[in-house]
Amino acid sequence: MINDSRLDRTVADGLMSLADVLIPEQAPWPAPSSTGLADYFVDAIRVPQDQLELGALHATWLNIPRDEPLQAARAIEQRMPAEFTLFRQICYLGYYAQPEVVRVLQIEMDCDYHSPPQPQGYVMDLDEAIPPPKVGHYTPTNHVRNVRLETVS
Repeated sequence: MINDSRLDRTVADGLMSLADVLIPEQAPWPAPSSTGLADYFVDAIRVPQDQLELGALHATWLNIPRDEPLQAARAIEQRMPAEFTLFRQICYLGYYAQPEVVRVLQIEMDCDYHSPPQPQGYVMDLDEAIPPPKVGHYTPTNHVRNVRLETVS
């Protein structure tokens, strides 16, 4: 049975400032809050226990002093390790699945990266013949010589 409940939008939006601390914007990489990461959180978090944990993390994040955002993130990680680990994992997976980030990966790394789960495989020229790997070798019959095993050390 599919769980149709979703993470509350205000929780997802509120956690984007924490995501921006974990993955700071640095050209050409976009800030998590400027991508569709909040939508990813809303759609991906279907387990009620995960929703509760992220809701608690959101409430704590809102109430913690954020003069030094990195220190605040470290404090919340120590105070709520399980909830923070869940958030960090989903944050990283979701960030690198965003189309804006995938484009940067493709341009910066000059590769044919596809966002997860990568059903397309890699871009290949279908007309290009791929030679089979060379295994062993061929010796023509007239080059074969007898070997006396007594003389081999």
